[in-house]
Amino acid sequence: STGASWWRADAGMTALPGDGVRLTVLHPGSDAPVARDPALGIPSDPNDVSVVLLVEWGAAAILLTGDAYVPVEEAILSDLPPLTVLKVGHHGSRTSTSAALLERTRPQWALIPAGDGNRFGHPHPEVTDRLEAAGARILRSDRDGHVRLRIRRDGRVTVDTGF
Repeated sequence: STGASWWRADAGMTALPGDGVRLTVLHPGSDAPVARDPALGIPSDPNDVSVVLLVEWGAAAILLTGDAYVPVEEAILSDLPPLTVLKVGHHGSRTSTSAALLERTRPQWALIPAGDGNRFGHPHPEVTDRLEAAGARILRSDRDGHVRLRIRRDGRVTVDTGF
């Protein structure tokens, strides 16, 4: 044990770690769109219960989508503000980051964590096309290397890549 505290993430939970930062769990919840294995009663796909967090600080809003699929995005749309940063879902797979999500949130920045030459071909061109059409500035770990965003309380962003 590392001594780190933890808790089960359930939709609606919030944490206030300090300095005005607010973390809100948007998924999973009791009404989450989750397919269950009929024999075991557990989620048949762990991505169905991927934790989705909204991080808010001053004028900045960041959505961390994990590997959640489009049905999860659709279920939380009404909870979403315009975004400073979107961590693109499922490494840029076409199963996430829907047009509806992008239309609702209009992220200024989109971060795509995808390994260079990954066997899945992430990010999918449909996703990058949708992001570009939404006006997001795209940063990809497969192309840009390490990415560091510094976000100010007023929502301004400074970017460092490839360090």
